[in-house]
Amino acid sequence: MSSEKIAFMFPAAGDKQGNEGPILNFQCEKFPVNTKITVGVAFIGLKQLFNYLINIDFLDKNGQSVLINQPNNELPIIIGITADDADADPSDVPGFLRAVVTAKLMQAGVYVIKCSIARSENPTDLLDVMESRFRAIPATTGES
Repeated sequence: MSSEKIAFMFPAAGDKQGNEGPILNFQCEKFPVNTKITVGVAFIGLKQLFNYLINIDFLDKNGQSVLINQPNNELPIIIGITADDADADPSDVPGFLRAVVTAKLMQAGVYVIKCSIARSENPTDLLDVMESRFRAIPATTGES
């Protein structure tokens, strides 16, 4: 069993003061809408100087990807990272990834963020997989 794990992940948004944090409800003026969404993913148990591939996708209620305008039209998104923290135990390096993606949200409802991690030399052998959810709702005059 691998020690490399996704500790947690969340969709994020900025507030009026520019602070970014987790969010459950994305208020949308209309549907469909193309919108940028930030996702934060934390990792534990990474190995010092190992290379990893992080796979991120956003799915609708039918399991279809809603990501658009990605580099090279690559879906889901694959991001390469290297664990590098000289102060950490070499067999338990923490990590954090912040990614901004563009998604086309067709309607109000619950959407799924799916993330996986694999070592770059063996990308089909997933070390861990996690899902998180958020809601797209019609905009109101209240706070989200």
